[in-house]
Amino acid sequence: MAVADAEAPFLTASFPDERSLWCAVAALQERKIGPDLIGVLIGEAGDASRGDSRVHLASTLVPRRLHEEVRSAFLSCGATFVGNVRELAQRYGRVPHPGVVEDHDLKLPMGLEYPDTRRGRAKGG
Repeated sequence: MAVADAEAPFLTASFPDERSLWCAVAALQERKIGPDLIGVLIGEAGDASRGDSRVHLASTLVPRRLHEEVRSAFLSCGATFVGNVRELAQRYGRVPHPGVVEDHDLKLPMGLEYPDTRRGRAKGG
């Protein structure tokens, strides 16, 4: 069995800003992917040598048969990168854990109320 076949069916993405990131989370939830299978990371990249070190990352654990649909959803929300866990870790030094929202030093369960609160706060200023 090849290494790629042994990997869990995670799909990861990076986004240019929080608005795009939360768009992707909403798109996943519209596809009935539950919050326990979605991870969000807002913070700093492991390698700040690229200039802007802020990152907005998402990961999801979904069956491989849905990867193209999820990839399209990520891209439609403005993803700048879509790939697997290893690729995201190499690029950013970190990967969001499914079921967790990590906003800098704050870690919370990926419940429905937290993303709604974040989106509401972003709209208001």
